[in-house]
Amino acid sequence: MKLQLLCVITLFSYVCVAQDAKGVDGNHLLDYCTAAVQFMDSGRFDNDRQASQNLWCTGYVTGVMQGLDLARKLSDKKDQKIYPCLAGIASKQAIRVIVKYLRENPEKLQERGVTLSLAALQRAFPCK
Repeated sequence: MKLQLLCVITLFSYVCVAQDAKGVDGNHLLDYCTAAVQFMDSGRFDNDRQASQNLWCTGYVTGVMQGLDLARKLSDKKDQKIYPCLAGIASKQAIRVIVKYLRENPEKLQERGVTLSLAALQRAFPCK
């Protein structure tokens, strides 16, 4: 079972690295996830581009959250505090947390999206 989980984490890591290599930085994440927040607030899209941005953001953030939760579950007890505690956190809430963090830290937008997502989630949902 642990071997299967390790394979899943490894695969998830490759997906994140491959996606980040294509340019998923804070600017990209903020742009796409802002469209998702706009949809959550208004219930509509202004155009088809926003609809696809919403779907991309939701999938990306859900993947990041699931990967972090799995890594936390597999980590040593002493290392669990580096992973955010995400039990019961909806993707929509995580998206809002990430967008808020990105808006409050514009000097970090050139950093990788997955790194910024982790920082945002760690700040909002630290393990106790």
